[in-house]
Amino acid sequence: MVKPQKASDEQLVRAFYIAALFLIDKVEREGWYWRTNYLREHTGCTTGLRFANERSPTIYRKLGIRHPELKEWLKLRGLHRPDRDGPLFKQVEVILAQARKAAERELRGEP
Repeated sequence: MVKPQKASDEQLVRAFYIAALFLIDKVEREGWYWRTNYLREHTGCTTGLRFANERSPTIYRKLGIRHPELKEWLKLRGLHRPDRDGPLFKQVEVILAQARKAAERELRGEP
């Protein structure tokens, strides 16, 4: 039986990025908590890529370099939610602002 080849750093960075996007969406929209370990577990479960846990710090570093928009997320350790007043919830703030404007228009009787 042929043993599966271990994943390259490039494969892992791509898979961790997809996992990060999924988790950020869940944190912002459904109140999940951020855990960097989730990226590793999601990658292993969804792609089947094989890698040692000792590689994770290197992959996180490369992920932050390749996708600088994730650096603030990658700084969070353990089980955390980002500060609700911070920059990580911009999309939620945009949605709330749109809802306020729509409510104000409705109160004024505008379409």
